[in-house]
Amino acid sequence: AYVEQGGGFAPIHCASYCFRNDPRIVSLIGAQFLRHGTGEFETKIVDASHPIMKGFEPFRTWDETYVHTLHNPKDRTVLQTRAEPDGKEEPWTWVRTHGKGRVFYTAYGHDDRTWSTPGFHDLLERGLRWASQKGDVFDSRPRVPAGLAAFEFEPAKVPLYLSGERWGTQGKAIELANHLGQFLRL
Repeated sequence: AYVEQGGGFAPIHCASYCFRNDPRIVSLIGAQFLRHGTGEFETKIVDASHPIMKGFEPFRTWDETYVHTLHNPKDRTVLQTRAEPDGKEEPWTWVRTHGKGRVFYTAYGHDDRTWSTPGFHDLLERGLRWASQKGDVFDSRPRVPAGLAAFEFEPAKVPLYLSGERWGTQGKAIELANHLGQFLRL
């Protein structure tokens, strides 16, 4: 009822198996976990026009290789798939609408190698923003602008005043400063 009335729901990874005894939850999520192997892989974006996927950068990670069953394609949009060894594309990340609400699901999330990947953080942030209907979907990770010149240093004798010492007490001078005049902080 919460989702149907406009709430967001964002089950990840094993949530597609945790509620297997309730077909309403399995249907709401969009499928149920069936089995898995493990391995390193990269998913394929199949709906680049969806707000969650616009500008999204795929990533490689090691994780469990979920295969799902009891798929509910009603009001579901598959965003990413993962290739099985036989070439079949397994739905991996999807969204659903349910009444006035939204559901975001991804099979990623078993291993620390995935949880420590910035691309996974980006996917979760985008999915949560979309499901909550609170604000735009965007990637908030800091990016280095393309073509940015390498950081350069030039010799300088910059005084280093020691914290907690008598006013004016200096330590060894800092020998490098960048071209912009910013100083290294120790």
